[in-house]
Amino acid sequence: MASRPALFLLIGFSGTGKLTVARGLRDRLASVGQEVRLVDNHYVNNLIFQLVDVDGVKPLPEGTWDRVGEVRDAVFRTIEELSPKSWSFIFTNDLIDRPEERAYVHRLAQLADRRSSILIPVRLLCAVDELCRRIVSAERRPMLKNVSADWIRRRAETEEVLDPGLATTITLDITSMPPEEAADRIVAHLATLADTPHAHAKRPRPSYRARH
Repeated sequence: MASRPALFLLIGFSGTGKLTVARGLRDRLASVGQEVRLVDNHYVNNLIFQLVDVDGVKPLPEGTWDRVGEVRDAVFRTIEELSPKSWSFIFTNDLIDRPEERAYVHRLAQLADRRSSILIPVRLLCAVDELCRRIVSAERRPMLKNVSADWIRRRAETEEVLDPGLATTITLDITSMPPEEAADRIVAHLATLADTPHAHAKRPRPSYRARH
Protein backbone atom coordinates (compact mmCIF):
# COMPACT_ATOMS: atom_id res chain seq x y z
CA MET A 1 0.00 0.00 0.00
CA ALA A 2 1.31 3.45 -0.89
CA SER A 3 2.27 5.75 1.96
CA ARG A 4 0.95 9.28 2.47
CA PRO A 5 2.31 11.70 -0.18
CA ALA A 6 5.20 13.74 1.19
CA LEU A 7 7.82 16.27 0.24
CA PHE A 8 11.20 15.19 1.59
CA LEU A 9 14.00 17.73 1.85
CA LEU A 10 17.43 16.13 2.34
CA ILE A 11 19.75 18.80 3.76
CA GLY A 12 23.50 18.41 4.10
CA PHE A 13 26.86 19.83 3.14
CA SER A 14 28.17 19.19 -0.36
CA GLY A 15 29.70 15.73 -0.49
CA THR A 16 27.64 14.28 2.34
CA GLY A 17 25.85 11.76 0.12
CA LYS A 18 22.42 13.35 -0.18
CA LEU A 19 21.80 12.07 -3.70
CA THR A 20 22.80 8.51 -2.80
CA VAL A 21 20.41 8.48 0.16
CA ALA A 22 17.71 10.13 -1.96
CA ARG A 23 17.96 7.40 -4.59
CA GLY A 24 17.60 4.74 -1.93
CA LEU A 25 14.58 6.53 -0.46
CA ARG A 26 13.01 6.84 -3.90
CA ASP A 27 13.41 3.12 -4.53
CA ARG A 28 11.89 2.18 -1.16
CA LEU A 29 8.87 4.41 -1.67
CA ALA A 30 8.38 3.10 -5.21
CA SER A 31 8.52 -0.48 -3.94
CA VAL A 32 5.39 0.10 -1.83
CA GLY A 33 3.47 1.71 -4.67
CA GLN A 34 4.26 5.40 -4.14
CA GLU A 35 4.78 7.49 -7.26
CA VAL A 36 7.84 9.59 -6.44
CA ARG A 37 10.10 12.07 -8.23
CA LEU A 38 13.64 12.99 -7.24
CA VAL A 39 14.62 16.65 -7.62
CA ASP A 40 18.33 16.80 -6.76
CA ASN A 41 19.62 20.34 -6.42
CA HIS A 42 22.07 19.75 -9.26
CA TYR A 43 19.29 18.64 -11.58
CA VAL A 44 18.13 22.25 -11.20
CA ASN A 45 21.52 23.96 -10.88
CA ASN A 46 23.09 22.26 -13.87
CA LEU A 47 20.61 23.68 -16.35
CA ILE A 48 22.48 26.93 -15.68
CA PHE A 49 25.90 25.59 -14.62
CA GLN A 50 26.43 23.91 -18.00
CA LEU A 51 26.09 27.31 -19.68
CA VAL A 52 28.81 29.05 -17.65
CA ASP A 53 32.43 28.38 -16.68
CA VAL A 54 32.25 25.79 -13.88
CA ASP A 55 35.15 23.60 -12.79
CA GLY A 56 34.05 22.58 -9.29
CA VAL A 57 36.71 24.71 -7.56
CA LYS A 58 36.64 28.40 -8.53
CA PRO A 59 33.73 30.70 -7.67
CA LEU A 60 30.77 30.81 -10.00
CA PRO A 61 30.25 33.87 -12.25
CA GLU A 62 28.26 36.64 -10.61
CA GLY A 63 24.55 36.27 -11.27
CA THR A 64 24.64 32.48 -11.64
CA TRP A 65 22.54 31.84 -8.54
CA ASP A 66 19.93 34.34 -9.66
CA ARG A 67 19.42 32.30 -12.84
CA VAL A 68 19.31 29.07 -10.85
CA GLY A 69 16.60 30.65 -8.68
CA GLU A 70 14.49 31.31 -11.76
CA VAL A 71 14.73 27.65 -12.77
CA ARG A 72 13.86 26.53 -9.23
CA ASP A 73 10.78 28.78 -9.21
CA ALA A 74 9.61 27.16 -12.45
CA VAL A 75 10.09 23.70 -10.91
CA PHE A 76 8.07 24.66 -7.83
CA ARG A 77 5.25 26.13 -9.94
CA THR A 78 5.14 23.02 -12.10
CA ILE A 79 4.85 20.74 -9.07
CA GLU A 80 2.23 22.99 -7.51
CA GLU A 81 0.06 23.44 -10.60
CA LEU A 82 0.63 20.41 -12.83
CA SER A 83 1.95 17.42 -10.87
CA PRO A 84 -0.57 14.88 -9.51
CA LYS A 85 -1.17 15.46 -5.80
CA SER A 86 -0.75 11.75 -5.12
CA TRP A 87 2.96 11.99 -6.01
CA SER A 88 5.78 12.39 -3.50
CA PHE A 89 8.91 14.42 -4.16
CA ILE A 90 12.45 14.19 -2.80
CA PHE A 91 14.50 17.38 -2.86
CA THR A 92 18.17 17.70 -1.92
CA ASN A 93 20.06 20.86 -1.03
CA ASP A 94 23.09 22.23 0.85
CA LEU A 95 21.51 24.69 3.30
CA ILE A 96 22.80 26.62 6.31
CA ASP A 97 21.08 29.10 8.63
CA ARG A 98 20.67 32.13 6.39
CA PRO A 99 17.46 34.04 5.59
CA GLU A 100 17.40 33.09 1.92
CA GLU A 101 17.88 29.42 2.74
CA ARG A 102 15.17 29.44 5.39
CA ALA A 103 12.98 31.09 2.76
CA TYR A 104 13.63 28.07 0.51
CA VAL A 105 12.32 25.76 3.23
CA HIS A 106 9.32 28.04 3.77
CA ARG A 107 8.54 27.85 0.05
CA LEU A 108 8.61 24.05 0.23
CA ALA A 109 6.33 24.14 3.28
CA GLN A 110 3.85 26.25 1.30
CA LEU A 111 4.10 23.79 -1.58
CA ALA A 112 3.40 20.88 0.77
CA ASP A 113 0.34 22.66 2.20
CA ARG A 114 -1.06 23.39 -1.24
CA ARG A 115 -0.62 19.76 -2.23
CA SER A 116 -2.07 18.42 1.06
CA SER A 117 1.26 16.70 1.62
CA ILE A 118 3.61 16.61 4.57
CA LEU A 119 7.05 18.26 4.51
CA ILE A 120 9.80 16.13 6.04
CA PRO A 121 13.21 17.83 6.38
CA VAL A 122 16.04 15.31 6.75
CA ARG A 123 19.32 16.70 8.14
CA LEU A 124 22.23 14.52 6.99
CA LEU A 125 25.39 15.07 9.03
CA CYS A 126 28.90 13.81 8.30
CA ALA A 127 32.22 14.14 10.16
CA VAL A 128 34.55 16.65 8.51
CA ASP A 129 37.37 14.23 7.58
CA GLU A 130 34.92 11.86 5.92
CA LEU A 131 33.25 14.80 4.20
CA CYS A 132 36.60 15.86 2.73
CA ARG A 133 37.16 12.31 1.48
CA ARG A 134 33.76 12.10 -0.17
CA ILE A 135 33.76 15.49 -1.88
CA VAL A 136 36.73 14.64 -4.12
CA SER A 137 34.98 11.56 -5.51
CA ALA A 138 35.60 11.25 -9.24
CA GLU A 139 31.88 10.98 -10.00
CA ARG A 140 31.20 14.48 -8.69
CA ARG A 141 33.12 16.50 -11.29
CA PRO A 142 31.08 15.37 -14.34
CA MET A 143 27.96 16.43 -12.43
CA LEU A 144 29.43 19.96 -12.06
CA LYS A 145 29.62 19.57 -8.28
CA ASN A 146 32.18 21.25 -6.04
CA VAL A 147 35.22 19.01 -5.48
CA SER A 148 37.34 21.21 -3.19
CA ALA A 149 38.26 19.51 0.10
CA ASP A 150 39.69 22.77 1.46
CA TRP A 151 36.45 24.59 0.75
CA ILE A 152 34.23 22.02 2.42
CA ARG A 153 36.54 21.72 5.44
CA ARG A 154 36.32 25.48 6.02
CA ARG A 155 32.56 25.35 5.74
CA ALA A 156 32.11 22.32 7.99
CA GLU A 157 34.30 23.88 10.67
CA THR A 158 32.53 27.25 10.68
CA GLU A 159 28.94 26.53 9.61
CA GLU A 160 26.14 24.17 10.60
CA VAL A 161 23.64 22.26 8.49
CA LEU A 162 20.32 24.10 8.64
CA ASP A 163 17.78 22.91 11.19
CA PRO A 164 14.36 24.05 9.92
CA GLY A 165 12.88 23.59 13.38
CA LEU A 166 9.83 21.67 12.16
CA ALA A 167 8.24 18.90 14.19
CA THR A 168 8.63 16.57 11.20
CA THR A 169 12.42 17.02 10.98
CA ILE A 170 14.73 14.03 11.40
CA THR A 171 18.52 14.21 11.86
CA LEU A 172 20.82 11.37 10.78
CA ASP A 173 24.58 11.20 11.23
CA ILE A 174 25.65 9.22 8.16
CA THR A 175 29.40 9.32 8.72
CA SER A 176 29.33 5.54 9.14
CA MET A 177 25.69 4.78 8.41
CA PRO A 178 25.14 3.00 5.07
CA PRO A 179 22.88 4.91 2.66
CA GLU A 180 20.43 2.01 2.64
CA GLU A 181 20.01 2.23 6.40
CA ALA A 182 19.52 5.98 6.21
CA ALA A 183 16.76 5.49 3.62
CA ASP A 184 15.10 2.86 5.83
CA ARG A 185 15.13 5.23 8.81
CA ILE A 186 13.50 7.98 6.77
CA VAL A 187 10.74 5.61 5.64
CA ALA A 188 10.21 4.50 9.25
CA HIS A 189 10.03 8.15 10.30
CA LEU A 190 7.39 8.81 7.66
CA ALA A 191 5.30 6.00 9.11
CA THR A 192 5.29 7.71 12.51
CA LEU A 193 3.89 10.90 10.95
CA ALA A 194 0.82 9.35 9.39
CA ASP A 195 -1.53 11.43 11.55
CA THR A 196 0.49 14.67 11.61
CA PRO A 197 -1.95 17.39 10.43
CA HIS A 198 0.48 20.29 10.07
CA ALA A 199 4.02 20.27 8.74
CA HIS A 200 4.89 23.56 10.44
CA ALA A 201 4.33 22.65 14.10
CA LYS A 202 7.42 22.88 16.29
CA ARG A 203 8.20 20.23 18.86
CA PRO A 204 11.10 17.88 19.80
CA ARG A 205 12.45 15.98 16.82
CA PRO A 206 14.04 12.50 16.64
CA SER A 207 17.78 12.26 16.06
CA TYR A 208 19.61 9.10 15.09
CA ARG A 209 23.36 8.65 15.25
CA ALA A 210 25.38 6.16 13.27
CA ARG A 211 26.62 3.00 14.92
CA HIS A 212 30.43 3.07 15.01
